[in-house]
Amino acid sequence: MRPLRIKVDVDGVLRDTFEALCKLYNKEFSESMTVEKITDYDVDVSFPKIRKVLGMSAADWFFKGHPKDCFSARPIRRSPEAIRALREAGHQVLICSHQPTGPGREYTLEFLKAYDIHYDELHFTYQKHFVISDVLIDDSPGFLSLGDDIKICVGYEFNKEVNADYRVKNLWEASQMILKNPEKFMKLNI
Repeated sequence: MRPLRIKVDVDGVLRDTFEALCKLYNKEFSESMTVEKITDYDVDVSFPKIRKVLGMSAADWFFKGHPKDCFSARPIRRSPEAIRALREAGHQVLICSHQPTGPGREYTLEFLKAYDIHYDELHFTYQKHFVISDVLIDDSPGFLSLGDDIKICVGYEFNKEVNADYRVKNLWEASQMILKNPEKFMKLNI
């Protein structure tokens, strides 16, 4: 059997960005926001006080105003181990993040290096579906609806309605599913 090509998202899959957003929001607005309360992938919807109080979009406040705090978040539990396990089994890991420019990209490179996360390919793109793979592991409703690879959705409240091939709690669980039965995840005919 040939190695699988596995695309892995960064934010919400490898890096605990949502926890970082909640901490920033709670500190600024004296709130008690948790990851479990994020009901929409759109941060303007999930963090409404930013626009109400500051008059700016939540995306700008988080990612332009506090990029280091957002993008220097810790890895999600066991996510670096999951990447190592997939690669040690001979599969190709393709890190795919939609941080094509700006500080998000720089902090993502620093994050991967700091936590010793190795990969076979790195793609910063809004067009993840153009990166050829067998499997996509992601949390974004938009990206999980594109392309013809097998979709594994890392589950959150905001993506509970996403129609993916598989739904998991985290990247570690996804990696274990793939490692148990890799033939089931072979999509490409190459």
